[in-house]
Amino acid sequence: MTTPTSTNRRKYLASFIFLSLLLLLPNLTGIFLAEDISGFGLTLIYFISAVLFWLIGLTILPQRLFFYLSSPILILNIIEIVYQVMDRRTTSVMFIYTVIAAEPGEFWELVTTYWPLFILAFLFIGLYFFICRRNIPAEPLLHHKSARRTIFSLCMLWFIICAGVLYHYKHLLQVHDDDYVSPTIFIGMSKSCPINMFVQSAHLAIVWDDINGQNRLLHDFKFGIEPKTDDNDEIVVLLVGETARYDHWALNGYSRPTSPLLSQRDGLISFDSCYSIANLTTISVPYMLSRATPQFNYPYSNEKSLPEAFAEAGYTTAWIADQSFTNTFLRRISASCDVCNYEPHTRIKGDFCDSILIAPLHKVLTQPRKNKQMIVIHSLGSHYKYTCRYPQEFRIFTPDLNEASAKDMLSEAIVEHNRIVRKVDSEQLINNIREVLVNSYDNTIVYTDFFINSVIQELEATGKPVVMLYVGDHGENLMDDERLMLMHGTFLGSRWEYHVPMFIWTSKQYRKLHPDKIDNLTANRTKQISTMNVFHTLLNLADIQYQNLDHTKCLDDTALVADTITWGLDGNLQLTIIPQ
Repeated sequence: MTTPTSTNRRKYLASFIFLSLLLLLPNLTGIFLAEDISGFGLTLIYFISAVLFWLIGLTILPQRLFFYLSSPILILNIIEIVYQVMDRRTTSVMFIYTVIAAEPGEFWELVTTYWPLFILAFLFIGLYFFICRRNIPAEPLLHHKSARRTIFSLCMLWFIICAGVLYHYKHLLQVHDDDYVSPTIFIGMSKSCPINMFVQSAHLAIVWDDINGQNRLLHDFKFGIEPKTDDNDEIVVLLVGETARYDHWALNGYSRPTSPLLSQRDGLISFDSCYSIANLTTISVPYMLSRATPQFNYPYSNEKSLPEAFAEAGYTTAWIADQSFTNTFLRRISASCDVCNYEPHTRIKGDFCDSILIAPLHKVLTQPRKNKQMIVIHSLGSHYKYTCRYPQEFRIFTPDLNEASAKDMLSEAIVEHNRIVRKVDSEQLINNIREVLVNSYDNTIVYTDFFINSVIQELEATGKPVVMLYVGDHGENLMDDERLMLMHGTFLGSRWEYHVPMFIWTSKQYRKLHPDKIDNLTANRTKQISTMNVFHTLLNLADIQYQNLDHTKCLDDTALVADTITWGLDGNLQLTIIPQ
């Protein structure tokens, strides 16, 4: 190795090692944090794969140019480390999708909440370029072509072997590592950063291409449903909540008064044991709207959706939403509806609350029509940042994230003469943070209660037979146990991410027409179910005759079969058992 005479050798070596460690940092942290990297052999291959990936670049490019061109990988490294800290695993397919498909409003909320971290990241990258410019020479790492060729050939041989193994065992992309004895080389290659990012992105591209390709073939698809001819001018509503935990609703037994309005509602039946099949909106909602299940996913991309089934039965359909603007699957479904109303927002100014959906709902309900109606409302609910989900007058529980400060977090500290003489212990600090998070989250539930009650008021005002099913797409972590997990979307998830509220409200006109259905709903309210019951239940509640209707999945049917095991999908879209 040679360096320019104008560069101090010690400074050069320190800079070279420092920059190299930055590029390898997520693989170093992965050794200690990622639980899917275990055993000496797998750990060794995992790290060697990352080293060889970078070594190929160093044997081809001059050193300074190599580090310059590698700088974008620093962003991927940050993403990888964040995921490792959150989930104790290497990056999953759905985490990659979440990052790619993040909506502008959500990204802006993230920036405004954690802006100091973003500034630090930019400063850090600036320091990286400064060190490259000052201390890394523009010469090759190895001057002898034979040495460069030898190292390059060894690296390429390694990758060719790995690529061969990857091709031979490509089916492993579709299964859990625990389900098969998979080659350690394959795992090492597919989990080393940034190689894993490329592998998961390729997997995601295959999934996208498959869905888009199938969507083009759905134009002539028919469920085989005959249009309804009865005179009941009924309305069927599916209200999809966001980030809603079952156990934080007063109507489900929570000690705090988070649902004062719905708790007093006549005609509302809440189900005790409903579980989402995924802990991300991008998976749970599309599955909810189709006949697909985690075990049988063919209908996911080969059949049309629930609103389209209602349209085939002669219903006028509407889609009203304030989220999922970038979800290709949901955009296709919403575009098929007679009315498609997305309420755009940037969330740059002030809060963005679900009440914005009431006006378009009122318009849909009051416009002249001849047919029955089916309406999907996709709300933003309790999605983080929590304090952006409710207005000031709904700050029932305090302190919340808007007012909490370091002083609140250190509320047990003793301060004398403007200095802390006894700091709060770590357990108390965690409790303080948890209290602020729970207060903020509970305020979102109070506002959701108000919003849903407003929707019901609009539906009641029609004077028609109405059935409305509300269900959360997934739950949320609020530092509930020793793992101190936050938010949602973790690889395997916790029970708080999957146990969601589901309740059905019916108008008195509907109850008068269908007393047997009400009796069955009441009798089934304690049975274990999942969001896979939504498709069949809503069709049955509307008395729509369909040859593939599964009565064992209808909540309003005596034939309902309770789940003994709830199957779902993990962060890599593979079959897993939902924790309860």
